Amino acid sequence: MKIYTKHGDDGSTMLTQGNRVAKDHVQVCAIGTLDELNAHLGLLVTLLVDADMKEYLMQLQGMLFEIGAFHELPSDLLPAMEHKIDEMQALTPTINDFVLPGGCIQAAEAHVCRTVCRRAERCFITLSREKAIPATYLQFLNRLSDFLFVLARYLNFIYHIKEKKW
Repeated sequence: MKIYTKHGDDGSTMLTQGNRVAKDHVQVCAIGTLDELNAHLGLLVTLLVDADMKEYLMQLQGMLFEIGAFHELPSDLLPAMEHKIDEMQALTPTINDFVLPGGCIQAAEAHVCRTVCRRAERCFITLSREKAIPATYLQFLNRLSDFLFVLARYLNFIYHIKEKKW
């Protein structure tokens, strides 16, 4: 099977439901932003040493595919992510200021993931005005961006990189 079909040469693409839409359609933009986030998470996985965190991030990558295919998310997903956030946050210093993105390369990439995740969330909010979106999708993306922020702080902490505050 060839990777190119030439069907999209006119600026359209086929959704998983089988209908063709313009490549700049709001649903395509939302799914494309999930794909971008997934690629950034893949880069972050390659930068990490901790096997458990790598495995967890790869599970989150799978969840992004589930959302892109409009499948139901597992009910225990959010509590599990909140638990991981709480674990990492308990180890990092309390902050009362804004933190500038950066630090070690792993933390910097986690911040990039966070910003792309926020964009995905905004895209899905826009899409929700045209199509019913499961509430769990928005909750997942919102919590994922929180997780990525805390992960960035945690990575800087374990690599002994002082955060820059604004």
